[in-house]
Amino acid sequence: MWRPQPPAQRGRGDLMTGPAECQVELAELVVETIPHADWVLFAKNGTDATTACVTIARAGTQRRKVLVAKGSYHGAAPWCTPSLAGVTAEDRAHILRFDYNDVASLERAADEAGRDLAAVLVTAFKHDVKRHQEAPTLAFAQAVRRICDAADAALILDDVRAGFRLHIGGSWEPYGVRPDLCAWSKAIANGHPLAAVTGADRFRDGRATGLCHRLLLVLGCADGGSDLPPSRSCARPARSRRWKPWAAGYATGSRRRHGCTMCDCGRPDQSRCR
Repeated sequence: MWRPQPPAQRGRGDLMTGPAECQVELAELVVETIPHADWVLFAKNGTDATTACVTIARAGTQRRKVLVAKGSYHGAAPWCTPSLAGVTAEDRAHILRFDYNDVASLERAADEAGRDLAAVLVTAFKHDVKRHQEAPTLAFAQAVRRICDAADAALILDDVRAGFRLHIGGSWEPYGVRPDLCAWSKAIANGHPLAAVTGADRFRDGRATGLCHRLLLVLGCADGGSDLPPSRSCARPARSRRWKPWAAGYATGSRRRHGCTMCDCGRPDQSRCR
């Protein structure tokens, strides 16, 4: 029976009093790999990452309102969980909703937020529970960027589910739209418990600086945290650059969306392609 080999990091130590060398290496690799990333903050799960993004955006802009698509899942914290058990109205008092891929709906929500708009939080693609999945349109992605730029708000991309699976530089990189803050997890550590927040310098400097330092403590990064997931993650971006698995996955998904799993013909009937 095949047994996975223990990572070399286990012999060097785990849960140390400071970041291990592999965490520093991974941080440098993430910033080198992701075009929009000037810095990275590690966490353990997607909820922590998206919550940190929202908190950093509010600290950096000194505003409260966050636009979120109806039905989108961003984690299990009170401000975003689908379950209302134990959630108060105050937990979501400054969350405004819009329809995914609907530019007019997004613009109305932004108008409602007015000068108190801190961020627009959007998933890489529409993957609501019990709904058909839907890729963002170019017009929608560009509208999110335009609205955030006009309001000096943060564009937050929730790439927890799709990160490194659609494009190694971020799921909206093919659209030419780059976020100010981005949440990552799932594929970043080959199934091991690790998440990350990447961001632009404007949300590390100034008002957000002290918050980032406090989040290091809250998310367990300042005291090192577990070193095994980062050690497992270090090789993934480099391998992905060589193999380009996202390109193969995108091509296969495109064929399936158009009905044919054999080639790129787009025919709903596969009999001619065998």
